[in-house]
Parts: sequence; structure tokens; C-alpha cells
Amino acid sequence: MALSQEEALARFRQLEQQAQASFERGDFEKAAENLRNAVCFAPANARAYHGLGLAEAAAGHFDRAYEALQQANRLAPREFAILLSRAQVETSLGRFAQAHRTLVEAAQIEPENTLAGLLEVQILLAEHQTSGALAKAGELSRKFSTRTEVHARLGALLFQANLPKQAEHELELAQKLQPDNPQYLSDLVQVSVSGGDLSRAKSRLQQIAARGLPQSGQIHAQLGEQLFQQKQFDLALAELLRFKQSGLEQPESLFLLARVENAVGAYEDAVQDAARVENDAGLPERLRAAAATVAGLACKSIKQDDDAVRHLKLAIQLAPADLGTTIESAYLALAETYTEEQNPVEARKVLEQGTKALPDSTKIAVALGRNLAETGGNTAAIALLKELIRNAPGEAEAYRWLAQAYTSSGEVRLATEALEQLAQRQPEYPMADVMIAQSLLKEEPVDYTKALNRLERAEKSSPADPDIYYLRGKIYSSMGRYRDAVTALQRAIELGPAIPNSYYVLGLAYQKLGQTALAKEQFERMAHVRGGTPAP
Repeated sequence: MALSQEEALARFRQLEQQAQASFERGDFEKAAENLRNAVCFAPANARAYHGLGLAEAAAGHFDRAYEALQQANRLAPREFAILLSRAQVETSLGRFAQAHRTLVEAAQIEPENTLAGLLEVQILLAEHQTSGALAKAGELSRKFSTRTEVHARLGALLFQANLPKQAEHELELAQKLQPDNPQYLSDLVQVSVSGGDLSRAKSRLQQIAARGLPQSGQIHAQLGEQLFQQKQFDLALAELLRFKQSGLEQPESLFLLARVENAVGAYEDAVQDAARVENDAGLPERLRAAAATVAGLACKSIKQDDDAVRHLKLAIQLAPADLGTTIESAYLALAETYTEEQNPVEARKVLEQGTKALPDSTKIAVALGRNLAETGGNTAAIALLKELIRNAPGEAEAYRWLAQAYTSSGEVRLATEALEQLAQRQPEYPMADVMIAQSLLKEEPVDYTKALNRLERAEKSSPADPDIYYLRGKIYSSMGRYRDAVTALQRAIELGPAIPNSYYVLGLAYQKLGQTALAKEQFERMAHVRGGTPAP
């Protein structure tokens, strides 16, 4: 049964209202669906097609957005806003020439409207036509010299295009026109930080702080977050402390303050601020779990292990699995705390729980493999780490602990192969060549030449590592090259005088050379070092 005109209009309005509500809460797919249904009841309504185009674009469906805006344009060919939206979608589709033509058409309808000119700058920047974009930006800046919003928008566009000097010029013009607007100073702070001018950034931050505006707490919180994202931790800390002093209740920003305090080493303050968020039962568990993780990490840093365990356990208890790296940190830190307390069994339980909660975490899997390898669970360690390497061949630590598990199982050749794979995949891995040389010395028969070649490679990257010369001396002694062994071991002792084994092997080399007095001297030095006193 066909609807009456009044019924069709009512249904259209209902769907349009639903679409607007969906759009406002960020559900663009639902908004587009509602509007697709709405236009069926009002096929000649340009506004509905315009809204549909905006919803489709917001949802990332630019082809469908373009079709809707084309229809809107056909229904209302002189509507400036529709043309502007169409040009934006054409830009997103990479149809730059078409977008420019659409803007020309829009500018003919409203020649004094600044939006078309600003969009043209945006399109030119998207085309990487930097000189053209700067020329158009300069033209707009001069033509609308008293329009604050034009300078501000130009500043934002140029900053996004990594043109900080030009962006700063426009933002300074906006700030001069509206000196009481803290947003422009805030934007200028970002430009200064991006350009590496921290002294100017600090000056502008101080100007914002000195104004004491009612909304200053929120401004300081926003700046703190932006500076944190740019890894300017000292500046972020100052802004977030100003936020805290403002008295504004904003748990997310207080949590961020705790993160910054933990990052800069203010661990006790980090614990205090994180605990305030963690203990607020009215907050989302996701936020409380993240705060508990920070509190636990900070406690661990100041050796308050009991408190660290309590916070980290709560983080794991509260956290949803999709909290990602934050909850991963909680599992790893809790396991590490147990390991440092000589409680590998509890550490293993935590890591096993972590692998179930976060099955894609290679860090937790490696930590569990290491735990097993270090506590005699070699068979389980080998199985776990081999599977991890199949799934994540770039995870360097997996090869190292696999090698240790193989060594403990008596499979020295397999241990060497694992270390050789590590060196091949990550040539810069610390001590890889030394570890390979050590492994080669445990094989039967020993390939001394291959081991010496590995030590030669290691010396090029780490010439001050005493282990290189100790192992070289040990190899030379095994080969009967005692004078070469003495030279290498003397260098090892020079670089690492607190390593007793070097004195022992050097003493044996002197014995083989018939230099008994020098041999005795080295054995005495070894005894002093092992006893914790300096070698005479």
C-alpha cells in the first residue's frame, strides 16, 4: 500500500533525525544507512542527498559520497555548500583537476566566501603543489587580513603540511587579532616544538599560564597531551602540573600526568597520581587498569616490590584483553618482579596467564621461553620458541633463549645454528658474534678457525669488550699458541680487571711457557679478584 504524501514526509523526517543522531555520536555507517532510506521518501530533497554524501565521506566511502553529492548538485545546482563538499570528496578521490573546477564554480556563487579559497590551498597541498599553495595562502592572508579565522585555518593547513615557518606567520597574525584567545598561543606552542624552538615554546607556555583564564586547566591538559605525543616530556610535565593545580577534575589527564612522571623518573609522584585514578571505582575499568599498570611500574622502579605486585595484579584483573601494550607491560613487569625475588614459578604462572590473555604478544612469549630455559624446562622452551620463530621470525630474543635451551639440553650444534640465525637476521644484535664463538667452543670437535673469525667480527664493532680477548686467549691456549694467548689475555685483563677467569687462563699459558713466577702471580691475582679485593 502506497504511503500518502504526509506519511512519506513524516517517515523522511524520522529517518533524517535518526541519521543526525547517529552522525553526532560518530556512527557514520548508520547515519548513511538512515539517509539512504530517507531519500527514498524524498527523492527530490537536495539537503538529504547532501547529508548522505557527508555521511558516506565520513565513513570513508568516497565513491558513494561522490554519487550522492552529484545528485544533490543536480537538484540544487547553485548551492555553495554542496559544491564545497563535492570538491572535498573529489580531493579525497585524487581527482584534483575536477576539484579545482568545482571550486571555481563555487567561488562564482559566493566570491567573498573564504571557504573555497581555503579548500583550494588544501587541494594544492594534497597535490604537493607547495609553491602554488603558498601563493594562494598569501593571497587569502592579504585579502582577508582582518579575518582571524582565515589566518588560523591557514596556519593549521600549513602546519599539517610541515611548513612550520609559514604556519607560524599565519598563527601569529591570528593571535594579534585576538590576543585573548589562548587557542592561538596553544597552536603556536605546537609550531615552536615542531620546529625545535623550545625556548620560544616555553615563552608561549608561560604566557598562557600567566593569563589565568577560566578554561586554563583544559588548555594546559590539551597542551600536555600534545607535548607528550611529541616526546617533549619536560614541557609536558610542566603543562600537566599546571592542569593539576587548576583543580580541574579530568581523570584521563591525571593519568597522563602519572605516565609523564614515570617517564621522567618522578616515581613517587607517579604512584600517587596513578593511584588516584586506579582507586576511583566510578571510572572505566580500562582507565583504572592502565593507571594501575603505571603505579606498578613506578613502584617497581623504586624497589617497592610488594606494592608493585599489588598494583600490577589489579591491572591484570581489571584490564580487557584489547588494552594492548599497556596490559602487556603489566604482565611483563609482574613476572620480572617475581623473577627478581627468586620466584620463577610465580613468574611462569603470570606469563602463562599472559599468553592466554594476549596470544599475539611476542614479548610475553619470549619472556615465558626465557623463564623455561633458565629453570630447566628446556623441552617446553624449545617447542614454544621454535613456534614463535615460525610465526615471528624477526623476534631476535627468541633465538637467543632457544640457543640457551638447546645448550642446556646438550644440543650445542643446534644452539650455534640458532645464534647464527640471530646474527643473520639482526647483525647489530649485541654480542651475537661473541655468543656464537662461545657456542662453537662447546662443540665437538671445536672449529677454532671459525670461532676466531667470529671474534674478529665482534672486535670490529666492540673493540673494548674484554670477553672477546678472553675467548681469543682461551682459543689460542687450546691451539698451543701460548704467546698469542698471553697477548690476548693481557688485553682482556686491561679492559676487564675484575674478571677472574682471565687471570686463571693467563696463568695456565705462562705455565706452558715455563714462566712459573708469572703464572703464580696471575693465580694470586685471580684469588684477590674472587675474594672481592683488587688485584695487587
